[in-house]
Amino acid sequence: MRALSARRHLPQRWNLLTIEPDNPAGNAPRHSRAFHGPPHGHGRSRTARTVRDMTIPPHATHGDEPQDWHAPQQSLARTDVQEPASQESTAQGLRETKPAEYPADESVTQESATFPADQAPAPESIAQDSSAQDSHGTGGHGNARAAAARSWVVFIACLVVFGFVAWLAWGAVVTHDNPLVRQATGKSTASVTIAVGTVPSSLDVHDAANASAAQYLVGNVYETITGRNESNNATAGLARSWDESDDGLTFTFHLNTGMHFANGDALDASDVVWSLQQTVSNNYAGASELSTLASVSNTDESTVVMTLSTPDQTLPWKLSGVAGIVWDEENPGDSTTPGVGSGPYALGTLDAGTALTLTRNDAYWRPHHTEVPATVKLAAYTDASQACADLQSGAIDAILPLAGFRASSVEGIDGIRTTTMQSTQKTAIAFHSGGATFFADSDVRASARTALDENAIVSAAGVEGTRLNGPIAPLDPGYEELDDTWGYDPQAAMTNYRFTGRYALNLVYRQSDEALANTIINAFTAASWRVTGVELDDAAYEERVINQQDYDLTIVHFNGSRDLASIEDPTNFVGYTNATTDDLWKQVQAATTDTDYSNAAAALARQINNDCAYDWLYVSTPSAAARTSLSGMPTLYSAGRMDLGSLHVE
Repeated sequence: MRALSARRHLPQRWNLLTIEPDNPAGNAPRHSRAFHGPPHGHGRSRTARTVRDMTIPPHATHGDEPQDWHAPQQSLARTDVQEPASQESTAQGLRETKPAEYPADESVTQESATFPADQAPAPESIAQDSSAQDSHGTGGHGNARAAAARSWVVFIACLVVFGFVAWLAWGAVVTHDNPLVRQATGKSTASVTIAVGTVPSSLDVHDAANASAAQYLVGNVYETITGRNESNNATAGLARSWDESDDGLTFTFHLNTGMHFANGDALDASDVVWSLQQTVSNNYAGASELSTLASVSNTDESTVVMTLSTPDQTLPWKLSGVAGIVWDEENPGDSTTPGVGSGPYALGTLDAGTALTLTRNDAYWRPHHTEVPATVKLAAYTDASQACADLQSGAIDAILPLAGFRASSVEGIDGIRTTTMQSTQKTAIAFHSGGATFFADSDVRASARTALDENAIVSAAGVEGTRLNGPIAPLDPGYEELDDTWGYDPQAAMTNYRFTGRYALNLVYRQSDEALANTIINAFTAASWRVTGVELDDAAYEERVINQQDYDLTIVHFNGSRDLASIEDPTNFVGYTNATTDDLWKQVQAATTDTDYSNAAAALARQINNDCAYDWLYVSTPSAAARTSLSGMPTLYSAGRMDLGSLHVE
């Protein structure tokens, strides 16, 4: 067991904002949710892991270091989760909210010999001759038959052996598993290869720009404080449950016990506090999602208390992403050396941009984990047709969403199963609304929307998605099916456009959006609007649209979730601003219950839609496919995490 540093034994607390001890506001817990996972596995214990309580001043998210150390505060809290919960409740009365036959020997018939009377031998000779015949005459037929029977036995035994070897070969080649080893050890030896669109160039998940690393490492190698289910809700992770106070300013997370990292080091509340402090102080990926975090402390080895400067009903969900990663304080890693995680997989090898291999973490603290594949290889494919061919041949086992892949390419093929994944990734046409632009007037934006038949556009562009009429995806809180208030009226659009002076407009778009852009331009042309397309590579697009804001219309993709803040933000490149919208956003921020948050978010979404800041097109529903021998593939496609911990090879 590793030695512990002396500071491990000191009470520790970390604050971003100084707050008074002893819970002066008297915040009482309002409700809680408990998740019950499987029994915990063994773990390496960490002795004397006492209270940590750290404080740093405001604006620490910009890199300020911790300055003050204080005694721990006492806080109460409530759960904000949307999954079925256990029926436990605390003594304070917390309200429940949403864890081989062989041939028989043939008998030998004894033949007798007859002699003429004058040649009859003596009885003694007859006995001797009969004995000789048994040894050298008719008895030889019986021996031949016995030998034939033995040959059949050998033949059948060989068939059994060869059949057994063929079974092992089938398991190793077709399903990439070894059934004999699995039966003897209880561990899967399967090797799974999955085609993906991109593979990270580095394993540094601290870097916000390295999004593809986070997508495949979060939840798989690096576990998070909370988990995320296929309905895109926060659920139990390293924390089995959590509580929230009535004012929405204090969250108390109750951790599982017996947890440890892949190297055997114990994982407890002290690691959680230290990890959050590192993320905020060093401005790691996810720091911006912790902007309301004022302080965090651990009252014991399994309890973490977070105090916020303002309410944030999305905090538990945020902690299921990169912001909620818990690092091993004794082995945190850096930009060049990956840290140790506690997830179901460990880092294997990385061929930058080409392939990433994860290996099963046999020391994982949850039970029954050895049933997942021994290795999972994520291979980058730029040619969807090649991925389909490799899936059919058995060279790969599955395809996750990648450019150009459609389920129809492999649908109906024996041994292959296709899936339509869900997501919160939204696509819209953005009207440049800032300053003295053509689309600064909401009436002009509304007129442009009447020129477009969004259903026809989505269908003609061949995108994989379902129609969306507002800024909230179906898997996000506050979603409601909004009416298309303006409808498709190209004649009215033509009249209104002439009234504005027939300005020549440009639609600036990325190369990857060419098909969709051409469809949109054709729709405008049909309504006599003069719109010209400008296609750019990613770098040029970033400079012209995002930095210089030189465009009239553009195609935008919102790849996040619970992202109304970025859509409503008046400082973003769209330039949309409205006093009513600003007030509604403040109500979203002030919500202290799930219901209040959802209602406020829905009201804000209606206002943004009515103001025509965007013309919403679709939410992505990308295709995936896998061999029928592979189960447990994810059904939620998220840029933030892609859980592979349920994979199983039959």
